[in-house]
Amino acid sequence: MAGKKHKTRKKMSTPWCESTSGLKKKEIIKKLGGAMEKMKKQTLVMCIVAMVILMVVLSLTAGIGIAGQGEGDKAQKGQEYPSSDLTDYGDMVEVFREPVNGIPEYDVNGCEILVSAIDGSAICMEYDNDSGHCSIPEGAPVTEVSFGRLNVVRAPPEVLESGFDEAINAINEATYITLDAGGRLLLTRPAVDADGVAYEYVKAIDSPRENLALYNKLMLDGHLEGNLGDDPYAHVGDPQADPVLRPVLDVPHFSEVTGGTMLHLLDDGDPLTQADFMSAASFLAAGADKPGHITVDMVFYMDTILGLNTKNEYGAYVTYVNFDPMTYARENVYTKDVYVLVPELYAGGNWVFGHWIQDYVWLMSSEYSGYLGSNPDVYTWDPEDPVWQPATDDIGGFAQASDDALRVIAYTHDNEIPPAP
Repeated sequence: MAGKKHKTRKKMSTPWCESTSGLKKKEIIKKLGGAMEKMKKQTLVMCIVAMVILMVVLSLTAGIGIAGQGEGDKAQKGQEYPSSDLTDYGDMVEVFREPVNGIPEYDVNGCEILVSAIDGSAICMEYDNDSGHCSIPEGAPVTEVSFGRLNVVRAPPEVLESGFDEAINAINEATYITLDAGGRLLLTRPAVDADGVAYEYVKAIDSPRENLALYNKLMLDGHLEGNLGDDPYAHVGDPQADPVLRPVLDVPHFSEVTGGTMLHLLDDGDPLTQADFMSAASFLAAGADKPGHITVDMVFYMDTILGLNTKNEYGAYVTYVNFDPMTYARENVYTKDVYVLVPELYAGGNWVFGHWIQDYVWLMSSEYSGYLGSNPDVYTWDPEDPVWQPATDDIGGFAQASDDALRVIAYTHDNEIPPAP
């Protein structure tokens, strides 16, 4: 894992959970502010007492070292985060997170703080002192994070590695590459029909496995060059046969067939950029269930499964994707139209039953009542709250960009014009 792609940031923790249960997030922040001022005064007195005691102890135990130091907030005190029901292969539910990179917030016991599916308030996990384990309270109204097709990230590494190889082969064969409406790679490729006549066809890379492999490689290394995984060789077919050299991106060819418009996908030595994040958002969207919904929790859980977020021996996150550069504005990306099938309407607006026509439909336009003219038939997850605004920055902006791409992909797929016979 390339260290330049990850940045360690101090975790923002909620000091306790008992006092915050039943409060919405804004109320939690307000109460924590007052509580922290009180704690500062109490801590000053306690520190003076502790220093006196420590001086006495050190005078009696001169030469004895202090063990158990490590990384992270609790780990620095020699303490470990408890085990939890929330694991990569166990329960995955929405939790309170710091806003930049999505690191979970913890209570005084080191348990994650759950988000109520009813009103967004905080729900405390149950902490068992004997086992040191955090459990989801029975019957708690939590929101599960559903992966659907994204569960392929839990497969052995070879599954995504082979998917990456297939995507690279397709890219290397393309005579022209652009993006479709949702940001997927749209390839023009040569083919030969049954009569031996050569022709070209246009098709997006739409395989969930291949797109998730592209996502993994881009988020891991910041580019698509080289292999996904450490082994440049792979076994194809007979496991007893000699391994074959895996394909790698043909950089000069890629630069030519993209017209130099996707150079950010090449190795420029820089960390993840805004352009990288936008491509990654579309790769993730192309791998997700079309009726699904991409959220911050889904992004963080998946990056953890892929090994992009890692913990130290004490259970504290020490490396994770740095979403600082991410900014997003839907109106800057999707103020465009798509050519799709739409119902044919009478002059009065009623559907001519069973009749469909081909037409251009705007994804955003002043004729729509959604956010800044968002088409409600496309952005189906937008709430009806008139003051709602989509996230624009950090991991929240990334999740929003990916979910918007998914909505556009789903809409164009559901209303796709069938090929001519």
